[in-house]
Amino acid sequence: DIGRIWADAHAALKKGGHGLIAKHWRTRILSPNAGAMSNLTWVFGTTDEPPKRTLPPNKNDWIGAFYKRWAVTQFGPEVGAEAGAIFASLDKAGLNQRGGLPNVNHWDTESETAGASPAAIRPNEDESWETAKKDYAFVAQLEALRPKIAGRGNRERFDYFLKTFQVMRLMGEFAVARHQFELSMHEDGSSKALAARTKMARLFEKMMRLHLEKVTNASDLGEIVNLEILNWHQLVVLKWDRQLERGLGKPIPDSANPSHVYDGAPLIRVLGTETHINKGQPLNLSVIALGTGDTPPVLKVRPLGRGVWEDVPVVHKARGVYSAVIPPQGADFEYYLESGDTKFPVTAGSASPIYQTVVVAGEAE
Repeated sequence: DIGRIWADAHAALKKGGHGLIAKHWRTRILSPNAGAMSNLTWVFGTTDEPPKRTLPPNKNDWIGAFYKRWAVTQFGPEVGAEAGAIFASLDKAGLNQRGGLPNVNHWDTESETAGASPAAIRPNEDESWETAKKDYAFVAQLEALRPKIAGRGNRERFDYFLKTFQVMRLMGEFAVARHQFELSMHEDGSSKALAARTKMARLFEKMMRLHLEKVTNASDLGEIVNLEILNWHQLVVLKWDRQLERGLGKPIPDSANPSHVYDGAPLIRVLGTETHINKGQPLNLSVIALGTGDTPPVLKVRPLGRGVWEDVPVVHKARGVYSAVIPPQGADFEYYLESGDTKFPVTAGSASPIYQTVVVAGEAE
């Protein structure tokens, strides 16, 4: 919601404030917000006169112009203007308003952690999915742009936001299925409840796959953990399964539970990439590799833009989780990981490869 940032900046300037302070527990998903803060508060000028800050007078005009620049930078000129217009329209409309982002989540008050669990998927009691899905038309608009994107890096950045919205659409469908499930449970319709629970399990699998395909940092992992613990384990299993099994007269079949097998696109991710370290400091990498087999990915390091690639050991921790330590380097360097055709960063496998770069500066702490 960069419109909120515009309003806060105008209020701060009107009241004589010297700046804005933003605290976010998210990072990549809020890159438009960080860019908007910079755009509104950074003052350009010469050193021989006091800086004077003016703000764009029309909020919606500024939102449209900002998202166009941001999307061109993120996704490339082939789709930037069109994608920016979609993002801008959502922002202008506002959360849970016609044409804006639907609000499918709320603070849970029903689970064992009542009052302390955000992002519970709210049962949709008012609409069928045929009606509710109309609020997610913008997702299909973004999906239609994807084939036009040029470059692996542009596509990877686009997919991060696209999959975020695809998960939101699945949550909307899950909300309808959850209401159908709970309604059947209240009416003691065990067979109907089992069918709804099975549908919820398939939707949950898709949500998890998309979340894993786009994960890049601890915040993304936090969404996965919360989705698993709250929306499945607490609000389905703990809340209803004992009653459902009594009604069925038998255990809930495995087909009514989400699969534990990852069936998404192969991927390698370094969670929380560091781009600056001090001289004499090793670089610790937390790595996940999914859909790439049981062999650890290969990690290669070299001085920035030159020299011979050297292998660095990668240690298996558990399931698809690995770790590695790049020894202290004397100068700026670059690295990549690979397992077959799957690479991190994704641009390491392009015709003009771009690797993960790290600047070495200062003295060791």
